[in-house]
Amino acid sequence: METISRKRILNELSDLDTIACLRRGSVSILEAVAVRLPEVFYGEILARLDMKSTLNLVQVSKWSGDAIWSVEGVLSMAKSEAAVRQFAEYGCDIESMFAGLIFKHGNMPALRALKEAGVVDFKNDFKNELDCMLTPLIIATMNAHLPVMRALLEAGVDVNERKRIDSSSRLLVSALHIALWDTSTTTPFCGKRELLVQVVKELIKAGADVNQAMQDETTGQFKATPLALAVMYGEKVYVAMLIEAGADVNKRLQQDLKLLKIARGMNPERKHYKGIEKLLLEAGAVE
Repeated sequence: METISRKRILNELSDLDTIACLRRGSVSILEAVAVRLPEVFYGEILARLDMKSTLNLVQVSKWSGDAIWSVEGVLSMAKSEAAVRQFAEYGCDIESMFAGLIFKHGNMPALRALKEAGVVDFKNDFKNELDCMLTPLIIATMNAHLPVMRALLEAGVDVNERKRIDSSSRLLVSALHIALWDTSTTTPFCGKRELLVQVVKELIKAGADVNQAMQDETTGQFKATPLALAVMYGEKVYVAMLIEAGADVNKRLQQDLKLLKIARGMNPERKHYKGIEKLLLEAGAVE
């Protein structure tokens, strides 16, 4: 399906010859080449650019973005020796490149193009360690990209797969842990409460294990569950959602702590912990 910007260029070039369009500035040289000589644009120009130059070109115009995030554009990047060489210098492969573009930056056009081009299978590909060793689903979740997260879930990715949070840590986390980890001003969810609620709902609906604990890969010790994170951060709405989804209110944590004790031990001035304590007691929690 042709975009509006591409139709505009086609109309321009059909009304006047290419040179006339270029002289009056209604069409750029790249636009003219892409329309008149697409094999040159995709096979010779785009395929020879490094990723930084390609991403800069995306910002030039809507047309540029449409052209690059098309099936032809994605295939050109996948074959680009310059892009592959650039990422290889950082120890990354072509899958890592696309992971960064799509899952970290929420690039839905690139995701659609990849699927249409048959470049990747989102359920079975991206098994290697990517972007601080996190899964595509975790990357999309931690960057608050709900459309990309939905696409991955629809493709059947493992909603409960745990990965290290970064290259130096040995802590294994899931997408649900990431969503509930912290809603402070340092996270992508700051000021996006409704978005975060939807993210948590959809992860649970997709089968996220509400009792799966984070785990220390070195010691094997289990740490906070999703419910424990919600309790510790005083997030009553998520405590209620997780309990309704079957979270164990008496699951023991590190150092044998229980959730009710955590809720009661918080600053008494923070009144919302009273509501959390009530929810836990109603669900059968004991200290």
